[in-house]
Amino acid sequence: MLNYRRDELLKLRLPDLRNDVLYKTVTEMFKNFSSDNLPRYVDTNFYGNDGTSYPVEISFSLFQISHARLCMIIVQDISRFKSLKNFEKEKKELGQLLENFPDFISRYDRNCRRIYVNTAMEKLFNKPRNEIINTTPELFSPADDHELLIRKIRNTISEGIEQTFEMPYHTVQGESRVGHILIVPEYNEEKNITGATAIGRDITELKRVEAALRESEAKFFTVFRLSPIALAIIRLKDENFLDVNESFLQQTGLQRTDVVGGGVEKNPFWIDNKWKYECFRIIQERGGVQDCEFEFRNVNGSVGAGLLSAKLISIKNEPCILLQMVGITERKLAENALRESENRYHEIFNNASDSLYLLEVTEDGHYVNIDVNPAFEKSTGISRKVLIGKTIEETFPEETAKKIIAKCNACVAAGVKSDYEVELELPAGKRIFHSTLMPVQNDKGRIDRIVGISRDITESKRVEENVRVLKRSIEQSPVVVVITNKFGIVEYVNPKFTEVTGYTLAEVIGKNPTILKADNHQKEIHTEFWDTISGGREWSGKFLNKKKTGELYWLSGFISRVKDEKGETTHYVGIMEDITEKIKSEEELVQYRHNLEELVEERTDELNKVNKLLQKIIAEQKENEKKIKHALEREQEMNELRARFISTASHEFRTPLTTVLSSTQLLEKYGRRWDEEMYKNQLNRIKEYVQYLVEILDDVLLLSKAETQKLKFNPREIDLAELASRFIEDVKTLLLPHHNLKHTVKLKKKKYFLDEKLLKYIVSNLLSNSVKYSPEGGEIEFKIIEDDNRLHFMIKDNGIGIPEEDQRHLFEPFFRGKNVGEIKGTGLGMSIIKRAVELHKGNIEFKSEPGRGAVFTVSIQLREI
Repeated sequence: MLNYRRDELLKLRLPDLRNDVLYKTVTEMFKNFSSDNLPRYVDTNFYGNDGTSYPVEISFSLFQISHARLCMIIVQDISRFKSLKNFEKEKKELGQLLENFPDFISRYDRNCRRIYVNTAMEKLFNKPRNEIINTTPELFSPADDHELLIRKIRNTISEGIEQTFEMPYHTVQGESRVGHILIVPEYNEEKNITGATAIGRDITELKRVEAALRESEAKFFTVFRLSPIALAIIRLKDENFLDVNESFLQQTGLQRTDVVGGGVEKNPFWIDNKWKYECFRIIQERGGVQDCEFEFRNVNGSVGAGLLSAKLISIKNEPCILLQMVGITERKLAENALRESENRYHEIFNNASDSLYLLEVTEDGHYVNIDVNPAFEKSTGISRKVLIGKTIEETFPEETAKKIIAKCNACVAAGVKSDYEVELELPAGKRIFHSTLMPVQNDKGRIDRIVGISRDITESKRVEENVRVLKRSIEQSPVVVVITNKFGIVEYVNPKFTEVTGYTLAEVIGKNPTILKADNHQKEIHTEFWDTISGGREWSGKFLNKKKTGELYWLSGFISRVKDEKGETTHYVGIMEDITEKIKSEEELVQYRHNLEELVEERTDELNKVNKLLQKIIAEQKENEKKIKHALEREQEMNELRARFISTASHEFRTPLTTVLSSTQLLEKYGRRWDEEMYKNQLNRIKEYVQYLVEILDDVLLLSKAETQKLKFNPREIDLAELASRFIEDVKTLLLPHHNLKHTVKLKKKKYFLDEKLLKYIVSNLLSNSVKYSPEGGEIEFKIIEDDNRLHFMIKDNGIGIPEEDQRHLFEPFFRGKNVGEIKGTGLGMSIIKRAVELHKGNIEFKSEPGRGAVFTVSIQLREI
């Protein structure tokens, strides 16, 4: 324990051990050797040869053999026996040691009656224990002078002093012996004397040997046999166990015959021979080892853990190892369980998607940050290093801190869990949180901790608002919207449906749209329609239906199916326009022509007679026909534009609307049971497609303004270089890893007189088109150059290009190239760009080859500021 070799320790004096308490106590005991009021136990620290400090308990026993006054000192390392559990274990082990102790042990109550004797006493009296218990020393006493023994016991009980003395006694066989008696008082928890313990040892043989040998044997017996610490002696040359004490056998569960004398190969104690050989080598080199963790085998074959300390000693001139072992199996299991528990806690705490935080409630009513998880840092924009150890007031903006403190105060006052929503101004921006605060009481009943869980619901709030906007858009839409399940049963219709058909939502929910069919009219169209959509294709066309009043009406529209994540059809969506008036106009025009022809035939004879009048009429008729033809062409052009708009809008609205509806229904049905990631995925899908619909509506509105000459040109002085930087930063957000952006800006001055809004639309759309129509990546080149009082904007890509037959239609509204495939778009952007360029008195040109990309150049004449 002290890291000394035995020969080194035997050369030392007490002062050399650097322990004043030990030195002073022993010195005082020898000065007052005959006094009964001396200390017997001392707790102190020992310092080893290497300077290591050990908490120890030292017990002292004074005795005299012949003319020699001796002090037996027992030093026990108590650093590992502080807990109550180890104390109880030690108590049990000591009880077992006392029972099997070879010395004679008796315990007496205050009336000097025996209340306990060990096995050795039974053998000494040759009486069973029940006949000895509750007797006084006059009975069954082996002492020659039992009155002396009684007087010593009573003195110890009355005075509370320890007494040691020698006295002759005789065995039941009549053999005379000499015994060494130690009598110590016993105390209860109130430190009142309750009795005494007498320990007797036969020292007849010891009297016959030299004092040094007796002292050595007594020390060995006390330290080795009686030690509650597991001890063993191993002969170094053959590694055999020479002896082990009872504590060793109790800790391992092995029998003495299993360990001692069984040979190295049959010894079940060692598990890792390689470790054993290395340990023995170090012991030989350094003279010992201290507190090495190792594993040993128990009696049942299980593996135990222990701390091994060993010293190199000599027995009969043979090198041996004195091995000390402290079992730590239960402690290791507890440490592993605690480590695993802590790992699970940190894993959950650090990887939770919600913000987790722990606050200390100080005595003066402040709240100090103890710990936060990474999600908290991300959502608040405040690092953990800034937060930990500081109060709410020190780490959050003033208004935000006031809100948080108010919620914490309410939680502490109520003493129960509280939930609330709050909007906070944070370094990460203005955010909305749903928070839960849970108070934690200490063992005195005071709330000294608050555990907080906060979920950032800012985006979900925004998505909910967008969903409400989308729902209002559908409900206020000028076209009919009908949604059915996969069996064709109506689940939703918008107000326009009620306006057109006369049926309310309640009247059609749960029914088949065939209730609108105009008897058997156009039966082939309905058959074709169901065959098309049930076959997985989209249907567009017109058909005749019947209103609630029985009135017939015409619809033109688009019907498609909605798929779930597995690709299975869940719903059908129809977007339709009432074209009854249009059909009537066409029919009236046909009837007009028919009537005109009849009139011409009837009046041919008359017209022949009045040639001049006829020529005039014919001339007027031709002029009218030209006007009618022009009107018809204009009407046809508008019809084609309207049809193209309806087809494009229907197509572009269909997927977002169906996706939003599907996600909304899934959220309503399963949202409460989903985890946070699935819930956010559905909300993000809704947000993405709502934003896309808003962009389409913005383009349609902008095109409408351009077509009706309401798109205004509002130039003002702008910093073009700064605006160009914003263009570049915006397009970077669209780039994929396989895109490469190059940009050049060469300007002669800082300020230019331009319409910033129109210019942003021109450049941003051309740049986003270059990225969008370059799905395979490649180089995107952007230049702004001032030359000859003109600004030139050049955007070049290596994308899919524009087919030659499509190039002449590029600036027509709603036109899209044949090679765009699944790439999203409405065909509105280029027509709006052209109108925005013309308002700047500029022009736009392009060159393109399919598969080799395109180059767009916009030139704008500069105006004086």
